[in-house]
Amino acid sequence: MVCNLVELEEFTTIPPCTPTQVDISIFTSLIDMIRQAPQDETPGKLEQRIKKAKIIPNYEKYNFRGQLMVLAELGIMPNPYVKPLYDGFTHFTDICNIKYPGSSRSDIILPLAGWRGANSIDETRLQALFGNIMQ
Repeated sequence: MVCNLVELEEFTTIPPCTPTQVDISIFTSLIDMIRQAPQDETPGKLEQRIKKAKIIPNYEKYNFRGQLMVLAELGIMPNPYVKPLYDGFTHFTDICNIKYPGSSRSDIILPLAGWRGANSIDETRLQALFGNIMQ
C-alpha cells in the first residue's frame, strides 16, 4: 500500500503534457486509420496495418499496444464485453471470466481484445475527451 501511495504522490507532481502539432497530426492519423478498419479487423491486425503505414515514429509493438489499450480503457475503442475503466471498475477476476471470440494465443487482453473494426471509434467519447485538440 505504501508503494502505491508513493507512486500516486509522484504521479500527481507530473506537469500536464501539451501536445505539439506533430503529436496531434499523428493522433489524428491514428484515429482515421481506426475509423477505416474493415468490419472484421482485430486489434492484432490493426497493429500490423498501422505499423505498415509508418504513421507512428519509432514504432515499438508493446508501447504502441499500450496506447491502443488506453484508447480502449477510455471507451474510444469500444467493445461489447467489458465497460471501459473510464466508466467504472471491473474486477480483474470478472474480466478473466468473460468469454469473447478471438485467438487463445493472443497476448492482447480486454478491453482492447474485444474491439473489432465494426466497433470503430466512439465519436462522442472522442469528442468529449480530445475535441479540444482535434479541430
